[in-house]
This record gives sequence, structure tokens and C-alpha cells, in this order.
Amino acid sequence: MRRPHGRPSAYRGLAESILAAAVEGSDLNASVESMRAAAGVLLVEAQKAGVIRPDISPAEVFALACGAGTASRYATADLDRLLRLVVEGLATR
Repeated sequence: MRRPHGRPSAYRGLAESILAAAVEGSDLNASVESMRAAAGVLLVEAQKAGVIRPDISPAEVFALACGAGTASRYATADLDRLLRLVVEGLATR
């Protein structure tokens, strides 16, 4: 699938793949859990540094990233921009 700006979507199907792998008992579940744990550590460090809102949970970040990836399939929006908007919304003001 080509995006309006001419680049192919590098993330096509990523959210669905991660969610499918996150199912308990999946062969890839341990990898997804490891990825979530690492993201949780990064989130806590960013919160301690004051650059991410303190009321954001790792599950919310995961859901927002997957949601942006899925939304890019149904809109003409650029996924990179959607992800930037999500990150900017997580930032402290």
C-alpha cells in the first residue's frame, strides 16, 4: 500500500501482528512481554525525567501505538505523523 507522500507503509499489519502474538500461550508471547517490560522501563525513566506525563501507564502507550498503526490503514494519514501526535500528547506541558 502506498501512502499519499509516496512511501510504502513500513508498519502495515504491525499492530495486528503484535496483538496476535500477545495472546497467552502464543509462541511469541514471551517476546511481546519482554518488549512491554522494556517499554515500561523506558516510560518510567521518561516520567522521572519529567518529559512524559506521570499519569500514563505502559498499557495505555501500547494501546495508543497499536491504535495509531491500525488507524493508518483506514485513513490517508501518515503513520509517522500519527505516532508523533501520540507522543506529543503524552508529553508534559
